[in-house]
Amino acid sequence: KNKTNKTLFIKMKLIIIGIIVLLLTAIMIKNVKLKHIKIILEKLHIVDWVGSSRIVVVKKDLKIKNWPKKFDGLKIIQLSDLHQNDFNGELIENMVKETNKLEPDLILLTGDYIQYDEKPINPLVNRIKHLKSKHGIFAVYGNHDCYKKSSKAMILSKFTDIGIRMLENELVYPAIETDDENADSFAIIGLGDLWDQNFDPLRPFLELQTIRENIGKHIPVITLSHNPDTAEELKSYTCDLILSGHTHGGSIKIPFIGSAFPYYKKLITSLPNKYKSYFPYTNYLNVVDHIEWVEGIHKIDRLGDNNEKNILYVSSGVGSHESGFRIFCPPEINVFTI
Repeated sequence: KNKTNKTLFIKMKLIIIGIIVLLLTAIMIKNVKLKHIKIILEKLHIVDWVGSSRIVVVKKDLKIKNWPKKFDGLKIIQLSDLHQNDFNGELIENMVKETNKLEPDLILLTGDYIQYDEKPINPLVNRIKHLKSKHGIFAVYGNHDCYKKSSKAMILSKFTDIGIRMLENELVYPAIETDDENADSFAIIGLGDLWDQNFDPLRPFLELQTIRENIGKHIPVITLSHNPDTAEELKSYTCDLILSGHTHGGSIKIPFIGSAFPYYKKLITSLPNKYKSYFPYTNYLNVVDHIEWVEGIHKIDRLGDNNEKNILYVSSGVGSHESGFRIFCPPEINVFTI
């Protein structure tokens, strides 16, 4: 009991420190006189501002049931939430260079390539057109990509021009090198964005189920869905791996604990309304309903099948909002070896 209390005490101290850092950062962002402090924090790898070019590689080994033997060791890279803007061009260029060094078999993009306007699409495309992948690049939209219909249409056109396949409630087979439909392979389902009210998993999963029944065996599927809250509805489907982004990892992580977002949201929601205005960034608290899915890997029970689970991975992403920052939460490239 004493050990439990001590652990809880340490966690609470770190949470308080995290909140203090959050408040100080909010002040610093608005006060250019403290720009030297901002530089020091970035050099110490504590804070990554929107103009930071640092990026880390996060590697995970995953096991997927009935994964085809001929694809053992497949290297998949997930890139999420690039948020191309006027300040992070060097970051995106570093992301492309580091990704190509890893020699991926497959690259999957999980949305939010811009902020709101379509202006950054051309410079983004000029950078990501250099990405290289053995079995291609597949992508889905995020909520920011769908903010304007013109932006969404431009992303589709420009990405298609450079060989990136946009998916919206669609099923594809990225690695089939034969005309034999019974050949061992895996599928990718890319879903529409939840906030765009175009999230419709029924059609592609029905198509996949029909194919599974026709060939009499399980075809593993990797599902791309920008918002991790969609994993709730996807409990009704067999999703061997769900890749999401959207949250930026909560933007602030507490060392040795994880994202500060769940704790901050619980704190703010527990306060009377008259006090909430004193805290910064409360407008971001509704970014996800499932605060437990704000970052990292999660095993989620499938409905009607207590012995099987869907695997959800939520990337902390690459970019930030134009006024954004990250504390102990660096931009990341996600590498999965299956």
